[in-house]
Amino acid sequence: MTRSSTVPVVLLVALLVVPVDAAAQTAPRVTSRQSVVDGLRHDTFAVTLDDGAVARGNVVRIARTTTLRVEPVHAKGTIKGTERTSTMARRELRRGGLAAINAGFWLPAAGGKPHGVAATDHVLFTSPQTQWGRPGHRGTLGVRDDGSTIFTRLGGRLRLRRPDRRSAITDLNYVPLKIGGDGSGELLAYTPEWGPTATAPKGSVVVTLRGLTLPVLGSATARVSGIRSTSGTVRIPAGGGVLIGYGRARRRLSDLKVGGTATLDVDIVPEDVSKATWVESADALPGGPLIVRNGRVTPSDDWVSEGFSHAQHNGPRHPRTAIARTRDGTLLLVTVDGRQAHSAGMTMWELARLLIDMDAVHGLSLDGGGSTTMTVLGRVRNRISDPVERPVASALVARYRPDIRVRNAATTACPADRVPDAGFADTAGTTHEAAIACAAWYGITTGVARTRYAPGRDVTRAQIASFLARLIDHVASHNGSGTAGRGLPRSAPATFDDVSSRSPHGSAIRRLAAARIITGGPGSLPASRYGPGRTVTRAQMASLLDRTITWVRREALRNGGNVFADDAGSVHAGAANRLARAGIAQGRSPGLFGPEAAVRRGAMAAFLLRTVEVLAAGGTTTPPR
Repeated sequence: MTRSSTVPVVLLVALLVVPVDAAAQTAPRVTSRQSVVDGLRHDTFAVTLDDGAVARGNVVRIARTTTLRVEPVHAKGTIKGTERTSTMARRELRRGGLAAINAGFWLPAAGGKPHGVAATDHVLFTSPQTQWGRPGHRGTLGVRDDGSTIFTRLGGRLRLRRPDRRSAITDLNYVPLKIGGDGSGELLAYTPEWGPTATAPKGSVVVTLRGLTLPVLGSATARVSGIRSTSGTVRIPAGGGVLIGYGRARRRLSDLKVGGTATLDVDIVPEDVSKATWVESADALPGGPLIVRNGRVTPSDDWVSEGFSHAQHNGPRHPRTAIARTRDGTLLLVTVDGRQAHSAGMTMWELARLLIDMDAVHGLSLDGGGSTTMTVLGRVRNRISDPVERPVASALVARYRPDIRVRNAATTACPADRVPDAGFADTAGTTHEAAIACAAWYGITTGVARTRYAPGRDVTRAQIASFLARLIDHVASHNGSGTAGRGLPRSAPATFDDVSSRSPHGSAIRRLAAARIITGGPGSLPASRYGPGRTVTRAQMASLLDRTITWVRREALRNGGNVFADDAGSVHAGAANRLARAGIAQGRSPGLFGPEAAVRRGAMAAFLLRTVEVLAAGGTTTPPR
C-alpha cells in the first residue's frame, strides 16, 4: 500500500469502525518449519480469528547473533524508484540476503521516496512525515552498527540555521509541491541520494553546498560554493548538496554568502526512546504504525496520529507485513496473507495480537495490502493478493555473514619459501596459482601438459580419485608429530563395471573404494557403476574430502552446524558444513554453497591443500622433505 491521496474520512465514519476482539484469536499454529541457516528459521502459521475466520502467514525468525542482522535496501539502489521485492531479494542473495520482506511506505510523486525518516550508514536522506504528509510522529525502525534494533516513532524537522533564527526546510529530497498557489513556495534540500540532478521551479534561488553529510540527529555545516537565480535542471555535487528556494521561501536563503558556510540542523524527535539512543542508528526505515511497545498494544489513537485511519488502514482485514523484536532479541519478519479464500487477512489490532503471541516486545507494521511479499532464498513464499507481484520502494533483508575463516595453506602445508614454481604458463596471476604450485610439489596434481594445467577445466570423478589417492599416499609416508595417518590398501579388487583395468585412474578408484571413501551410483547410475567421466560437483567433493580426513585421522571432523542454506535435503549437507567449519570450503556467496556447481581444477587444488593444511596443522603429516 503506497501513501493514499484520499483525504481521511470524517470522524463519524471512523467511529463506525469497531475493532474486533483480537484477544479472542488463537495463538499461531506452526504449519511448517524450515531451518535456513543457524539462527535463521522460516515458519508458516495459521491463526483462527475471533469470528472463526482463518489467517495464514509466514514468519522468518532471526536470532540475535553476530552472523545475522536485518538491513533496509532500496529499489534500484536509490530513493527514487520501485521494483519487486523478489527482484531486490535475488540481487541481495549474492550478498548474504537470505530472506526479505517488503518494507516501508513511499511517496508516488517522488517515484519511490521513503515516506518518513530514512538513513543508510548514518547518513539521513529523507525527513519526518506522517502518512498524511503532515508534521508529526511516525513509526520507524532503526538499526545500529552491531545489528541491534530501535523501535520508535519519529517527528521533528530540518532547519536552516540563520544569524538570528532558524528557518524551516520544507522537505529533504522531494519534488516541489507548491508551485504557483499563494506564492509561499518552499525551501527544499537535496543530497546525492536523490540523484545527480534536481529541478528548480521558475524564479528559484539555488545554493550549492560542498561537504554536506546529514546525520540522523544533530547538525551539518557545509561550504557555500555557489548562489544563483535559475530554474530547470540543477546539478547536485557529489559529497555535497543544494538548497532550492522558490516563492517567498527564497528569503530564507538571503543570509548565505559564497565562500561562507551553511548549517543545517536535523531536529529529529524520537517519541519512545531518548535522543541519545536514536543517534546510535546507522540505518533507518519508516513504516507505521508502531503497534506494539513494551509487550503491549499501543493506543490506537497513536496509529491515527501517525496518519493511519481506522476506516481505511486499521479496521479492515488486509494482507499485512510487520517486523518485531522478541524478549530474547530475536527479530521477526512477518507477513499475513489476505483478500483470498485461504486467508482472511488481519486488522491492525489482530496483527498486534499476533506479534504479542509471538513474544514480541516491540512491533512495527509496514506497507501491506498488495505489497505484502516475503521471500526466502530469492523465492516468494507467501501468496500475494494482487494478480502479479507489486513493485515497492524498499525491502528489509535478513543478512547473513557466516563466521567462516578459510585456512591458509601457506601457514603449515605450503611454506612460501619452499614451494617451487610448477612451470605452468596458464596459472600465473590466477586465484589458485599458489595452491596449484603446492599441489604439484606434493605430487597430488599434474598438468594436462608439461607447461599447462588448465585451471578452468572441470574435474571428473576419475581424476579426483587420483588426486585423493596421491594425497593419502603422501600423508601415509610423511608422518607428523602426532598420530600417523592411515594409508590406503596397496591394491584392491575391481569394484565397478565401468572402470577399465587399463584406466590410469583405475588403481586409485579401487583403493579408495576399498576404504569406502568413494562409492558408485552417482545420479541415476546403479551402485555397480562409478561414472568416471562424470563431472564432480561441489557437494560430492565435500563428501569425498570429509571421508578422506576421517579415514586418514580415524576421527571425523567436528559437527559444522547449518552454514549453508542451499543444501537442505542433500546427503552431502553435513560434509559441506563440516568442511566449512574446518576452514576447507566456503560458500560461493554468504550462506550459499552452490552444491550442484562443477568443481574446476584450480579450485580443486585449493580444496586439497586446505585439507592437507588441516592434517599438517594437527600433526598428522608434514610437507615434502
